[in-house]
This record gives sequence, C-alpha cells and structure tokens, in this order.
Amino acid sequence: MSTTKPTIEYFLETAPGLLGELSRYINQTQDTNQPGIALGTSLGFIATLRSGRITTRQGIAPSLYTLVLANSGAGKTRAQNIIMDICDKAGISSMLMGYPASDAGFRTALSKTPRQFLMWDEFGQALSEIYRDWE
Repeated sequence: MSTTKPTIEYFLETAPGLLGELSRYINQTQDTNQPGIALGTSLGFIATLRSGRITTRQGIAPSLYTLVLANSGAGKTRAQNIIMDICDKAGISSMLMGYPASDAGFRTALSKTPRQFLMWDEFGQALSEIYRDWE
C-alpha cells in the first residue's frame, strides 16, 4: 500500500468538470506553474456562482470562503484578470465585489448582496488596516 500523499498538481490534473477546466486554464496561462492559485481562485469563483442554490433541509445555504496567499509576482493578478474577463463576457460583473473601505462597509455590502466574489490584491495590508480600526 502506497503512503504517498497526492500533490496539488495531482488535484489540478484530475479535478472534474468546471472546476478542473477553469483551474487548468488559469494555470496554463500563468507565466509559472501555480496550481494552488489556480485551484483556490476557481473554487472561490465556482462557490460564488453556486451560492444560495444549494441548501440544507433547514434552509441553510453554506458558503465557501477561500484565501489565496502568494508572494508578489506569483500570478495572483493573472488569475484575477481571468475571472474578471469571464464575468464581463458572461454579463455577471455585478458578482464582483469592489474593495470595501472599512469592515463596516464590507459587512454592509455582504448583507445587501451576499452572493459576491471578492478578489483583493495585497490583502495583508487590508487586514492590517481593518485590525487597526478594531483597536
């Protein structure tokens, strides 16, 4: 019995359906091989597309929150641009949340329209600013 754990590359190569197609497309159009960025971005986007359409018997609609962290220049912007292009061409750009100016603005935006996809470059800086607001 093999004890080798599957790699992220394995998951990228074998992911089925839209998840696999989108993830592989994002990864193949990157300057460098970044399967984690491709999978994380695709999972978050597809979860947004499906948001509110799947519920439990009690009416609870689960949400998936993903955070893709990588060094500057790793390819996050390319993945973001692909998602923005897809949304633009599909006429669903309204699903893309802009950068909230504060934690209150973030909560307000989500309460008004819970089905949104937020792509926030330099998220670490944003977290620092939000944390300062809470102090």
